[in-house]
Amino acid sequence: MTEKDIPFHKAELIAKWNPYASNDYARFFDPGIMFGLDFLNIVITNPPYIRQEDIPDKVALRESGYKVFNPTSDIYTYFYELAANLLCEGGIAAFITSRSWMRAQFGIKLRTMLSSATSLHSIIDFGGYQVFESASVDTNILIFEKKVPDSGHAVPFVNMDKNFDGDHLEDYFYSNQQLIPQSSLKANGWTLADARILRLKEKIESMGKPLKNWNVNIYRGILTGCNEAFIIDTPTKERLCAEDPRSAEVIKPILRGRDIHRYRYDWAGRWLIIIPSGWTDENRGDNRAEAYFSNKYPGVYKHFIRVGALNTKGKGLFNRDDQGDYWWELRDCNYYNTLEGDKIIWADIAHGSCFHWDDKGYYISNTAYMLTGSELKSLLGILNSKLYDFYFGLISSGLSAKANRGFKIFIEQFPVPENHDLHNLVEEEVVSMLQITDVDRSDSSMQSRLNAATFENTIDRLVYELYELTPEEIALVENYGKEPS
Repeated sequence: MTEKDIPFHKAELIAKWNPYASNDYARFFDPGIMFGLDFLNIVITNPPYIRQEDIPDKVALRESGYKVFNPTSDIYTYFYELAANLLCEGGIAAFITSRSWMRAQFGIKLRTMLSSATSLHSIIDFGGYQVFESASVDTNILIFEKKVPDSGHAVPFVNMDKNFDGDHLEDYFYSNQQLIPQSSLKANGWTLADARILRLKEKIESMGKPLKNWNVNIYRGILTGCNEAFIIDTPTKERLCAEDPRSAEVIKPILRGRDIHRYRYDWAGRWLIIIPSGWTDENRGDNRAEAYFSNKYPGVYKHFIRVGALNTKGKGLFNRDDQGDYWWELRDCNYYNTLEGDKIIWADIAHGSCFHWDDKGYYISNTAYMLTGSELKSLLGILNSKLYDFYFGLISSGLSAKANRGFKIFIEQFPVPENHDLHNLVEEEVVSMLQITDVDRSDSSMQSRLNAATFENTIDRLVYELYELTPEEIALVENYGKEPS
């Protein structure tokens, strides 16, 4: 092989390659050498699922020349471009991968490439149906042809029922397929839905301006890098304060994503030890940093030392990446004070709208988000409405069993009309709703649920009016995603 001007390192790889070893893989791919062809007619692939943070050589990947490169992309996305490059004109590729690329921000370049440079033959979105028992990843199947799409080309697609029995996929596809113009699959996200749903989505978008253009800010909760050290239960908090009363100065109540629900929260008695980045150097004067901290808060310091000696997740307390100037400080963050103010909070993973109002000064963990700014209570009602649920389900990245990710990139896209009269009416209903949930947080009686449902129905009606929905459009919203009877 070296006599044929094949580089020695590649010749060595080829010599060691066993095409019949099912548990091995080739660290190279050259169709000319391996198959005697420059291009392929068919590519069928289930690429490896490696999260971007686990990719060993990110620099090499960045410099590899992939047009769809994004520093936050999982590795499977590059196989789409690789397949397109390996195919001859008119060649066919069939993929089964995670479906996250269809709506996630990292998939913008990939979506653009597929929409403009290939002719899509079929898409199966498995949604909440679990294809692989060993992987809790929502998947899709995409078949495309290496060919610029014809004008007006329509793509057959199926949104898979999560109750699909796993048999006769081909029959299920042809019995349930719908068509969508390929031109409707935009770079900002692919929404697979029928024409009525797409028209309503466009109407909602035309009625208002995106939330990111309102006078609001969206922040993610605090990432500690070592929750075992920084997030403590009430008995530990009481012990630290008993050892040193000054510990209370840096211990604040915290809500995790799982604690936040629709118009309410269930605090689990968790507390955050908060020592911001920069705090030590701002206060220690001429004292040595660690000596100053241990003398200022001896109870907290001893707690950290105890936890630091344990085998915790990741790199541990002392060596974690997410820290400030010193290991006992949290990472740099410019919105700590904002956390103690009025805000809308929600979990990063939720089934439906689960937004809540917080005016008690709770901190939130990195499994939650918050929104601050003006007109918050009317926005809370809109975000908890059926219309929001409908729209968000069309644009967001989902998880198993129809859970959605409440990422900032999706929330800030939501269009909100500027109608202050209706906003005021929504706010009045939200205030009444919060009074019920604040007083009756632990009350699960039928009367309590009826009271809450009355206010929620009124809010939904006002939101429909805000977006000028017709009775037919309201029916679309309220029936979308329901299981067939």
